[in-house]
Amino acid sequence: MKKYLLIIPGVLYLIYWIFVPQVVVLKDVSFGEALSYSKTIVSGRWRKVFFYSMVFIPIVVLEIVLGLLHFFTSHQFVAVIYDVSLFPIKAYGTILLTLLFVNMQATPAVEVRSKT
Repeated sequence: MKKYLLIIPGVLYLIYWIFVPQVVVLKDVSFGEALSYSKTIVSGRWRKVFFYSMVFIPIVVLEIVLGLLHFFTSHQFVAVIYDVSLFPIKAYGTILLTLLFVNMQATPAVEVRSKT
């Protein structure tokens, strides 16, 4: 039961570090700097990034199912479906994440102020 408690921090850091590949490629920084920069970009907009990343859950589930089918059965049909259907979807997802990163980088995070 206690091992399930690690899911929450895992999701938190997954969202904080979702832009690491984009930062490394577009900003040409080291991996450690990319981790902190990605966290800085996401800070204050965690929910927005989380809900945008929810789009990728069906893609990941489909990839896992087709990957397991391909691994346990040696049908060429499954391999063709795996390659033909998932490659464009993954490319589209990468483009969407990169556009979200560029958009979030260009617009500053809005600070929430209390009315006191």
